[in-house]
Amino acid sequence: MLCSTLVCAQVSFDKPADSRLVEEIKSAPYKGHINISAFAYRDINRNGVYDLGDRPYAGLKVAMRHPEKEEPVEVTSNIGGFANFEMSLNNPEHHIDVPGTYRVSAAPGNTCEITSGNSEQSLKVRTLIGSPGGMFVEETLTPIGVAPKLTISGQLFELPPETVLLAVHEQEKERRVDIQKTGHFSFPAQKGNWTLEVKFPDARVLTRKLRIDNYPVYLSRWTPGAQHAEREADQGRVIHFDDLTRSDTLHEIPNQYGDLKWTNWIATHQKLYGGVGYINNTTSGEYLAYNSSGHPATIHSDTPFQFIGGYFGVAWPQAESGDVFVAAWRGEELLYEDQFRCSTERPVYFSANYKDVTKIEFSTDRYWQFTMDDVAVRTGD
Repeated sequence: MLCSTLVCAQVSFDKPADSRLVEEIKSAPYKGHINISAFAYRDINRNGVYDLGDRPYAGLKVAMRHPEKEEPVEVTSNIGGFANFEMSLNNPEHHIDVPGTYRVSAAPGNTCEITSGNSEQSLKVRTLIGSPGGMFVEETLTPIGVAPKLTISGQLFELPPETVLLAVHEQEKERRVDIQKTGHFSFPAQKGNWTLEVKFPDARVLTRKLRIDNYPVYLSRWTPGAQHAEREADQGRVIHFDDLTRSDTLHEIPNQYGDLKWTNWIATHQKLYGGVGYINNTTSGEYLAYNSSGHPATIHSDTPFQFIGGYFGVAWPQAESGDVFVAAWRGEELLYEDQFRCSTERPVYFSANYKDVTKIEFSTDRYWQFTMDDVAVRTGD
């Protein structure tokens, strides 16, 4: 009968129903434990609701403030999207060890934001002997949506004084964009079609058109002599790396995949290595590509092709302080060079629009792995 009573007894330390049982609970840590989780997801459609099409988000920092301790504890969401707090009554080795109200807060990195409106939540914990952790929560945490801050960035070259950069959204008036002395620019954007115009003092005008969807965009370098194709509604053929293998493994990308030649590229399942960048930078399916052992990787062809763009990130946090470098040739002639920074938090769409190239080399200055997904090209035109 004692076991049956203990299984059914619910005890509050504020209003104990059985003082003997309370003292027994206080005398030793509870033997079981359970995880209380905050689930983080990539809010692809940015609607603040976890629904079809959304994906787990890895690396979100979630802090919990204990009702009796000053310093909060912090965990990060794993590759499944779960930030786990261990709960076990009177066991100080676990995050939740006494009943009371725990305050939970989520803090995304600089490149992302919370879309679900619940960056601050609370957990009301009560005692229940016989439950797995000796306690239960009155209401579990609601899923936390994370989405990238949308921006348009790039770099201009050969800028005389009085050069002006204008950006026009399809539903807004044009805005003037600040250009740094280095030629770099970056400004907050919204989804939709954009037109960017560089107006020089001598009346020359450079125009780029692009569409921003779910991720920030980085434009390839602009110079008056560069031959960039405007981004069009028809994005050519998208290479997504999801049809090379159907197991949780990796696959050296073979020549002729996508009618192109590949050197030092590997396609892998996003969960194989457990790196947050592999999880957060996959944009379709469950596979993406990365550069083998962090070394330079190339895409090339015997006949010229157009490289429209692709989604890029880095696999590991150690790589975030370095840049990805891109160089493209037609035969022996170097036509394009670009440099941009990536993140484990979200991919950036590199809008290259390279025309008639036969070789593109991708590299980093830190020899860490970077990732690539949904590459758009045109071949055989």
